[in-house]
Amino acid sequence: MTRKKHVAPGLSEKTYSWYTETFDNPNQGVVYALESYPELYGRTLRDLRGVFTAGELSLMLDVQNGCLLMPQVAGQHLLADVEDGIALEGMAEKWKINGEALIEKIRRLKLFEIAMLEIWAGAFWRQEKPQIEPWVARLAKQAEGKKATK
Repeated sequence: MTRKKHVAPGLSEKTYSWYTETFDNPNQGVVYALESYPELYGRTLRDLRGVFTAGELSLMLDVQNGCLLMPQVAGQHLLADVEDGIALEGMAEKWKINGEALIEKIRRLKLFEIAMLEIWAGAFWRQEKPQIEPWVARLAKQAEGKKATK
């Protein structure tokens, strides 16, 4: 049997109440959520593979640099940061993409998908030596004749 690591997250009263109403007990609910999240994250990224170009994903990483993710606004950072980056910082030109097309693609996503992209971008910036090209290659829409990198 694999030895489990222990964490002790503090929950707001609202979140605690939700877990007690939804699961047999709050501990069971929290364990379920924490254990299933990495799988949901991976599946969501696999579902998003090929939706965005390398330039679009690079722009997302660029504008998410330094973004502090907060659960209360999960899935609400990315679109605002992309819109601001395009309008105020010339990010569409920098990454040679159609900014309006990227904004529309993000708007069509589900909130959970956007939240997973925010986590994906945050994980990129937490690397010791982040390299954009290999990071985006796993998710990017491939040019004709090229195979996706696994």
